[in-house]
Amino acid sequence: MQLKIIHRSWKQNGSSIPAFHACIVGAGLSGSVIAERYASWFRDRKVLMVEKRNHVGGNCYDYTDKATGIRVHKYGPHLFHTNHKAVWDYINKDDLQRRGAGGWIRWDHEVLASVENSHQGSTFVPVPINGISLNILFNLNLTTDEEVKTWLDLHRPRKEDRCTLSNEKRETEQKECQNAEDQCISRVGQDLYNIVFKTYTEKQWGRKATELGPEVTARIPVHGNFDSRYFQDPYQALPQKGYTRFVEALLNHSSITTILGLNFFEVRDILEDGKFCSELFFTGPIDAFFDEKLGKLEYRSLMFSPRVFFDVGESSHVQPSSVVNYPSPDVPWTRSVEYKQFLRQKSNHTIVVYEHGTKYVAGQNEPYYPVPNDQNRRLFKMYQELSKRLESLNQSDGNRKPKVHFVGRLANYKYFNMDEAILNALNLFDHLYVNIHGSGSGKGQS
Repeated sequence: MQLKIIHRSWKQNGSSIPAFHACIVGAGLSGSVIAERYASWFRDRKVLMVEKRNHVGGNCYDYTDKATGIRVHKYGPHLFHTNHKAVWDYINKDDLQRRGAGGWIRWDHEVLASVENSHQGSTFVPVPINGISLNILFNLNLTTDEEVKTWLDLHRPRKEDRCTLSNEKRETEQKECQNAEDQCISRVGQDLYNIVFKTYTEKQWGRKATELGPEVTARIPVHGNFDSRYFQDPYQALPQKGYTRFVEALLNHSSITTILGLNFFEVRDILEDGKFCSELFFTGPIDAFFDEKLGKLEYRSLMFSPRVFFDVGESSHVQPSSVVNYPSPDVPWTRSVEYKQFLRQKSNHTIVVYEHGTKYVAGQNEPYYPVPNDQNRRLFKMYQELSKRLESLNQSDGNRKPKVHFVGRLANYKYFNMDEAILNALNLFDHLYVNIHGSGSGKGQS
């Protein structure tokens, strides 16, 4: 596959570059889906993609490790799963296959946690918590789904002492969860919280669970059965040729030009000239777009420490599962990932990447996770108001700048799973163009 890529030196010759109908900042999933939709829907319009990294794919980027021949996810493991058939149909479109995306292979992700307990000592238990986990942790003999649900319910706080999220249906007298600890204890009880969730959460975020919003632990699934799969969505898969190839296929269109290694803020004056770009889609941090004039939003970053194990055998592994979580305070990393196990890759060697949560420092590492607390929520709402005002402007009002749209995880200051990022982009495109310019859905157009 050949992407249309030009070198960043285009800036010196900017006057000779033709105007683009859409300029998109960020070649991750969100930006690349917008680019593909725009180029496919408006076949005569030119699209410019600007990416500050030297590769496309955003945090989904993967590559083949030279020492082992194993495909590794550079920015942490990405396991695709979704309940949305529209998203599943979109990523499996025939024209993406023709552009080199490759197919998707069913993959039911499983995770183990390395825990200490009084019955077994150090042992591995499946997460999400399910009947198998409970039998191991508490030396039980649960055999039916009903027994699992009953045990979980009995070990939660009394109904009147439980809390709920603000958007959940609340039983009489139930209070709203104030923080991640409140939410998690209400959901799984004190014992499971202490053993599996408390320290893991605090290592991941670098602060006490009582200082984090309840949505942090609300994302953690608990299964009232014996299903050890991490996700229970109907569609679960990994890309046969990797995420990088998939995103390259999104951008492999005659109307799309991609520039790598170019920071938006270095050429902002050009991209915000309405004669150069008619519309601008921004997928970066929303506070950065507005020069942090209202203050900085907080993000959490990650560090990765890879270790190669040579000559372990073509089908052999060094971990009991592809991903192992470490709730113990005695282990510095939060999880380890053995990428060889994804899609059962063949290599005489293996590679394990140890993951640590760390403070985000602009220019030194990547902003992976928005930090959910009241202060950041209030600040984001203020930036969101600025973005709405900006989006409401158009060139007919005498504004010579392009119409600006914010899309994706960082622009929405919200953690998105991959399917949510794709759906967010598809919905935005449909809202802006499909419902106005034509019937049908941008999700289904080729």
